[in-house]
Amino acid sequence: MKKTLIATAIAGAMSFSVAAQAAQPAPTVYGNLQIALDLEDDANAFDNGSTIGFKGEMAEENGLTVFYKAEFEHNAGAEKAAGGLTTGDQAYIGVKGSLGQVRVGSMDTLVNDFIHDAVYVPEFFGFDSAFGSGAGKEIQQVQYQGDFSAVKVGASVQMNTNTAANKDEENSVQLVVEVPVEMVSLRAAYDSANSEAAVAAVASIDNITLAAKYELGEDAAGDDLNVMGASADYNYGMGNVYLMVSDSDAKGADTQAALGATYSLTSSLYVWGEFGSGDYDKSETFGGSYLGAVLSF
Repeated sequence: MKKTLIATAIAGAMSFSVAAQAAQPAPTVYGNLQIALDLEDDANAFDNGSTIGFKGEMAEENGLTVFYKAEFEHNAGAEKAAGGLTTGDQAYIGVKGSLGQVRVGSMDTLVNDFIHDAVYVPEFFGFDSAFGSGAGKEIQQVQYQGDFSAVKVGASVQMNTNTAANKDEENSVQLVVEVPVEMVSLRAAYDSANSEAAVAAVASIDNITLAAKYELGEDAAGDDLNVMGASADYNYGMGNVYLMVSDSDAKGADTQAALGATYSLTSSLYVWGEFGSGDYDKSETFGGSYLGAVLSF
């Protein structure tokens, strides 16, 4: 083959490659800045979970869609001192089609999505759970979710990589299901690690959402641990007013409660106030008064 023909072929191949890359949609950059004030600690300002991430999806010719996400946390309360991006939050790739979606990587567990988030999640306070720390189970997952005639199902396998952050976590299989019954969503979950199980129910009536959950697992000592939680929130148009209560039989724990409200200043910026009371565990007091703001982009 003549050199001119070779050069033409190479140029054509490069043009095709560049065109194919240009045809793929660019990733979406998103995130939020969350600043909060501790009103009982000299109005101490701190970051409340600021993140920045990249996500996108690409439709393929065979009817499947490939999608991805990489999300990182940063300390907006002390960005100059904290050194920028500090911790990875979620990072996964996936594929979805008519039978559901499969994701591989680091992400929230199915129990978190179907059970914990069923009850209204306060802006600042965390509540007891019967499913251990959960942090180790959020890394190295293979997760499936499907929706069949409004019945949602999910299954995941958490793979222990024996890292320092994950050395005490067992490999586990999680199974979840959500069934709608008129205005109520009934949910159940099972985790093979320590045979942990949970149920939850969510009811929506106009602008009011009521939710409750019950979890059965084990504490760090291997004793049975029962956790109950309930919440009510009212959307008044410019935000939400909410109340959450949680109780467990963990040693040193007490009934935990949080009352709060949000108010939207714009479509991307809202402020919130929250008060909590109770004991979180034997070493940490659960409670306080906080104000904060969240800007999403």
